Amino acid sequence: MKFSSVLKNFRVLNLFIVALSQILIYYVCFGGLISSGRAILQDSVFYVFIGITVLLALCAYLINDYFDVYTDDVNQKKKLSTKDRKTLLLSYWILSITGFFLSLWVATRTNNLGLLWIYPFVSILLYYYSKSLKGKAFWGNLVVALACALVPGMLLVAEWPNLQFIKENYPFELILFAFYLIFAFLSTLYRELIKDMEDMKGDLAENHTTLPISIGLENSKYIAVLESVMLSILIVVWLIYFDPSMFGKLTLGLILFMNLYSIIKLKSAWSPSDFHRISFLIKIMMLIGLIYLLFVKHFYA
Repeated sequence: MKFSSVLKNFRVLNLFIVALSQILIYYVCFGGLISSGRAILQDSVFYVFIGITVLLALCAYLINDYFDVYTDDVNQKKKLSTKDRKTLLLSYWILSITGFFLSLWVATRTNNLGLLWIYPFVSILLYYYSKSLKGKAFWGNLVVALACALVPGMLLVAEWPNLQFIKENYPFELILFAFYLIFAFLSTLYRELIKDMEDMKGDLAENHTTLPISIGLENSKYIAVLESVMLSILIVVWLIYFDPSMFGKLTLGLILFMNLYSIIKLKSAWSPSDFHRISFLIKIMMLIGLIYLLFVKHFYA
């Protein structure tokens, strides 16, 4: 067994985006804590914290692929042969244990042992998702959406003792943080349902009961449209009440347009390739949301 086969499952670009998004969110929404000297996640502690998040995401990919060897084969997405599963599982446990000890180090350095529960909780949740929840209608999608929201959410948990200070001194940043957290949750929830439609063939072979299998493709499309509309409502409310800047109108307006276009394409989508293109479109929307987060404070009036 070659370890290089496991490396292919590391999804380096996705892990880079996870790390980058958490860094951007922290400096944009909690940067005032750094300048005021009140930040809990300072210097090396912050970067180890980012590393822990990346390890969580990486372990989630590995264990998901471990349980998905047969399903991915049916869906023509095979990444590992069955004989490599032991290597994959070994890598998962080594990295999981490493992440736990790093989280223990962060908890002790910040004198906040409450941070220690985050890593095992998320790890167990994602393991259980890969093993069984992934094949359940709606619940699997909900877990993934919550996990994506936890990328920024973990930062708030770490800085929770500073919450009152943030409310009083950086109210816009706190509202911006809440907006992005909900945006990440809704866009992921929408995309995961589209991916379930794309993967129906393999899921059927594994006797999964995802929404498209449980209630049919047509009914699942209606739910996907509802999730898409909820995402649009969030953006419109944000533009009306919190960011009327031209930059906001242009970037978030682009997301709204792409979101509407995804609904139009969804109506006529039936093949896995159709759903794959819609899924990719939603991913671009999520990246634009990250770009918006990076520059919004420069244009906010």
